[in-house]
Amino acid sequence: MANDLPAHHLLSPSTAKRWMNCTGCIALYDKGEKSETSKYATEGTLAHFIAGWTLKQAIHKVRHPYSFAVGREYWVSADDKGEVIDYDPDSHQWADSIDWHHFKITQEMLNAVDIYVEYCQGVAAATHKRNVVIEERLPIPSLVGNENPVLALGGTVDFGAFIPFDRIVSVDYKH
Repeated sequence: MANDLPAHHLLSPSTAKRWMNCTGCIALYDKGEKSETSKYATEGTLAHFIAGWTLKQAIHKVRHPYSFAVGREYWVSADDKGEVIDYDPDSHQWADSIDWHHFKITQEMLNAVDIYVEYCQGVAAATHKRNVVIEERLPIPSLVGNENPVLALGGTVDFGAFIPFDRIVSVDYKH
């Protein structure tokens, strides 16, 4: 079910401030108008990417094919897809694109990710590493229905854990 969801929901909790205050943005999005993404937001996409893979490896022992070392370089898409690809200095196809930003991983970024991962690992330990979701796309049931995929409510849970008979924990990583 989650695999059938769009990569980014228009009516996601993270964009609620915009669509609750400007209903016209929904019509613009439906017409194909896209808002520009800042370099800072795109850097946050890279930090999320690193945090998600690092957490999956730490909790679920999922091996990833990426190297998250200081100085490692990546291209990050500046659209709602949030793609991250290795930087290739010999490839000039990305250099003139306004849709991609180039970043080097910094120690500051890795330190911030480590704090997030450490906190989430502590929560996951309380569940014995069960009932945990990491970077999981989830629909949010709507009172009006989710028939229109553009208006579907939903979002991505950065980290979530269900501790039976105690609480539900949802962590939204901010870089």
